[in-house]
Amino acid sequence: MENNKIEDQTERTIAKSVIEELKIATPSELDIITIYKDGISILDIKDTFVKPYIKKYANETILLDAKGKNPKKYRLSISRQNMIIDFIKSLTYCSLKDFDSNDRIINVENGLYFLDGYKVVAKKEESDGFRETNDGERIYYKIKHFKQHKNLKKPYKSFIQIPVNYDPGAENLEIDQILVDIVGFEDVKLIYEMMGYFLASYVKFSKAFMLYGETGTGKTTIINIIRQFFGKQNISGVELQKLDDPFQIEKTRNKLINIFDDLSSKPIKFVGNFKGLVTNSSMRGSIKHVQGEIEWDNRCKGLFACNTLPTIKDYLTNAFYKRWVLIPCYEDFKEKGKEDTNIRDKKYSEGEKSGLLNKLLQALKRLEERKNFPEVWQDIEFVKNHWNMDINPVKLFVDDNCKIGEEIYEVDYDLLLSEVNKYRKEKQVKPITKNLLTRSLNKLDNKVGKRIKVNRKTKSIIKFPSGYKYRYIQFKEEYRMSNLKIDKKPNLDKVLNINQEMIESEVGNKNE
Repeated sequence: MENNKIEDQTERTIAKSVIEELKIATPSELDIITIYKDGISILDIKDTFVKPYIKKYANETILLDAKGKNPKKYRLSISRQNMIIDFIKSLTYCSLKDFDSNDRIINVENGLYFLDGYKVVAKKEESDGFRETNDGERIYYKIKHFKQHKNLKKPYKSFIQIPVNYDPGAENLEIDQILVDIVGFEDVKLIYEMMGYFLASYVKFSKAFMLYGETGTGKTTIINIIRQFFGKQNISGVELQKLDDPFQIEKTRNKLINIFDDLSSKPIKFVGNFKGLVTNSSMRGSIKHVQGEIEWDNRCKGLFACNTLPTIKDYLTNAFYKRWVLIPCYEDFKEKGKEDTNIRDKKYSEGEKSGLLNKLLQALKRLEERKNFPEVWQDIEFVKNHWNMDINPVKLFVDDNCKIGEEIYEVDYDLLLSEVNKYRKEKQVKPITKNLLTRSLNKLDNKVGKRIKVNRKTKSIIKFPSGYKYRYIQFKEEYRMSNLKIDKKPNLDKVLNINQEMIESEVGNKNE
């Protein structure tokens, strides 16, 4: 019995030696060992990883009897090795919530950045302030914000580390210019505040972000910058429509951003976990081979991108729209001859990313002082109008101001386009093109979305001087009376031009 106690104590001692060398912590929810290395806790360490360390300390261990005599070499059996592993876990059990527990700390590659700073003793002439002791003595201090990992007294438990070095003198001129080209000078600060929010280990501002616009408008370039800066290890990729799956939502654990950059147009039906991801300080989900659900502190923000915003079920209320910041990307680089196919996958230098870190720290400070995003990103009606008008650019206008379906209905092509774009301007939405008007009408009713050339058979030259019309649609009478000023006398020049076109067309037909 005495020998068993001695050996039990030996296994515990070996376990403590391994724990100290590898700086081990074991989240009890997962029952998986983590080791601390280069400022970060590495998860999913297999038990086999620690076995060489157990063997090393076992070979150095000499056993003595109860009287401190008769030394003999410790023999490591499989059962003893398993016992040591059990000791390693039991001595280091902690909660998932013990990791990244201080949301005022940002873990970067070369150290910890303290958002609120920390005090160090300083000379009076170099100090930022002082405190008085009970004896009335003044102790002067200086506030610092950064501490290298090697200078920490004990490891900071963290699964999240930004793969960028803090360098207070670094700049990011190249990334600055790229973002100005995409969103404009005024909106770059907003993009930086969004990315600064991604840095933080909290979700208290309760916003998700949507980049949307046609191909070639810079969405992928923005996401490439974000991916490179934050690192793939800090990013999940769950589709918006799949967030309510408990196994999918778990993928956002220990992540700063959930990015899905090719969002489908499938309808958004359920938003429980989306709302939780955006607003809740803790989340629950499921892991394969782990019984029951686990809970973790939520620090993951949502960033999505699409060409066309997905449709939304009617029962989703303003609370859904309130959670969104829409970032339209309208600049068509291909059309303006500015498209650089290499810039979407461009690799940025370490110095450039360090400069970006400085910009994001300033932006986060600005965001926290304001206590929310700017008002331009708080307008629910703006989000609602943009979202619904992006799904079908003409539906709201037609629902409010037109009637469709009857064969006798008809409306001038250019006039309808003009009225739709006036309506969109009132809603703070960009104008649409003629082709998009036709495609959007076709989605409503394929009979409506067919342009018809006006000719003598339609007998509509005077009524439709533009030369094209849509049939099966017309303005409601109340809209026509209050909004349209239609001159009963036709524009003579337009009529003459149309007549000339008709004559030339007839001559051409005869010649054929």
